[in-house]
Amino acid sequence: MKDFQLLEAGSIASEELLNNPHISLYSLDFETQCAVFVETPESLTLSKVSFYWLAQYEHAIQVVTLPFPDFISLAGQISVESGNLRFIYSVGRAGSTLASQIFTCVDDVEAISEPDALTVIVTARYASRTNNSQANKQADGQANEPVIKALLAASVCFLCKSKTATQFVIKGRSQIAEIGDWLCELYPYAKNLFLYRDAESWLVSAKRAYTNGIQRDSQAQIALEQVTRIALRPVTRLIANYPDDQHLSIVEQLVLTWLSAMDACMRMRSMGAEILPILFSSWRLYPEETARRMLAYCDAQLSSEQKLQEVLKRDSQADTMLAQEALQNCVQRHGQGLLPTDVESLSYHLQRHHTIRSADFNIPGTLLHTRTVSELKKA
Repeated sequence: MKDFQLLEAGSIASEELLNNPHISLYSLDFETQCAVFVETPESLTLSKVSFYWLAQYEHAIQVVTLPFPDFISLAGQISVESGNLRFIYSVGRAGSTLASQIFTCVDDVEAISEPDALTVIVTARYASRTNNSQANKQADGQANEPVIKALLAASVCFLCKSKTATQFVIKGRSQIAEIGDWLCELYPYAKNLFLYRDAESWLVSAKRAYTNGIQRDSQAQIALEQVTRIALRPVTRLIANYPDDQHLSIVEQLVLTWLSAMDACMRMRSMGAEILPILFSSWRLYPEETARRMLAYCDAQLSSEQKLQEVLKRDSQADTMLAQEALQNCVQRHGQGLLPTDVESLSYHLQRHHTIRSADFNIPGTLLHTRTVSELKKA
């Protein structure tokens, strides 16, 4: 709720949250123990935006809150079939936004790209594990795990409340892989996609996107590392596992972010979850074939060839801070590539992992093309 400057405007009937297609779930506020909804203009189609949470924030007309118990109860009126769900997981910087937008080329499918509620669930789960449990609530206002899981299910219900769509595609930020096990338990018949790329090229892209290539003095760099670690620890299992007094550079935190998402995918596979991994290089070399095979795996029938070509040609993150043009300008200003110390940090953390020991680790079942996986990675 603190994202907005608010004035008291009265109350509305709870049925409005179910029936008004322009009121959507924005996030969960654990401080006030309320689900937060926003109303957006009729002209805005949230299923077509790059970032769901950002469009909601920028276009919000009014904010509506609902206490958690009522939120969970009301969600029970929304029927969500497990087999009608598709979840897109990723390491980030691997084509997941593009994959989400490809589903806009399918009739009766609603795509939800990066809803904030699921990311908040990751944070809440972390808090529930690091604080001493009480009967139903943590001392700091956080709920215990059964309640958090119920909030997750209720969130998915409200994200999928559309009365016109028959299938729903939910693409979270990379961190929602940390609750992939819960989503697999709740929705065992959902189709799952995991988009990834090799660690070295990912690290180059991540440095460019998230550090802006700015050179900082030692004091400013340490301050940035501390702030970043505080933000990433609750949503990144492998960062959370490190003692607070053990220093982690920005590059190490990025490496652990990639490794944590990959690790989560392997955990989901070990649970027996059906997952189709897709390499980023597949989108670069075989975009149309990759799109069609992804849709076929998800039992989705392409409704417009023209729309597909348009989606494949445009920058899926245009008009955002991660637009290709903006990142290319960063490269021109600050250069690109990994420093020797970056490579050392990557190697160190890979060698500490029990399964993912190389930068070009290949997840079993990865979508293959005529060319081999190694050829795709080299390209």
